[in-house]
Amino acid sequence: MNIAWKRAGCKEQLCFRIQNGILRKMKKILTIAIMALSLPLSAWNLKAIAGLGLNRYSVPQGFTDTSSKWRIGPLIGVEKEFALGRSFAIETGLLYTEKGGKLKIENPDLPDQSAAYACSLLAVPLQVKIDFLKKIRAYLVVGPEIALVLSHWAKIEGTDRKINLKETTAPVALGLAAGTGVEFNFKKSTFFVEIRYYAGVSNLVRQSSDLSSVHASSIQLTVGKIFNFK
Repeated sequence: MNIAWKRAGCKEQLCFRIQNGILRKMKKILTIAIMALSLPLSAWNLKAIAGLGLNRYSVPQGFTDTSSKWRIGPLIGVEKEFALGRSFAIETGLLYTEKGGKLKIENPDLPDQSAAYACSLLAVPLQVKIDFLKKIRAYLVVGPEIALVLSHWAKIEGTDRKINLKETTAPVALGLAAGTGVEFNFKKSTFFVEIRYYAGVSNLVRQSSDLSSVHASSIQLTVGKIFNFK
């Protein structure tokens, strides 16, 4: 079995229409996010974010001889927070993130094959933020995330071979994220530390079949600075 997934048979015209529809919706969502980021700063807090994600791909149940391992990838971006009350807020923004993982094929008749996957994404999160401990300024965040796939590569370990998977990867990735964080005030500056868990709900394989279902998951640790413009 090849380490890089193969295309499954489906009608190209139908897939092309679905892809174009998804891309049009993604463009609208990106436009809305950019417009939200450009709203008057007096109504928003701006968050500069940087961190790392511990990422992996799910292993389909049919692949009993495949094991999945974690892989570290970067995360950087900006978010804006719109307060709905003393304890509630909505967050959205633009994030560059790299998801992926390591897959190993174990075959008793052939040498083991391993590959490291790197999928670059431009993500638009839409999070609900709930403050629950005022004294230490702790909060919870939860909500969906939609992302445009920028690139997708598989590097065969032990060789110089690198496979471009962009054509067989779905153009848009959908997922849910939830986490918690703490804000710290130092004189006139506010910083935060946050951890989130991301679970991909859409199949990364463009043309899926029962044996070609790949979903991304990630544990994200980020730090950043909050700029208050109130």
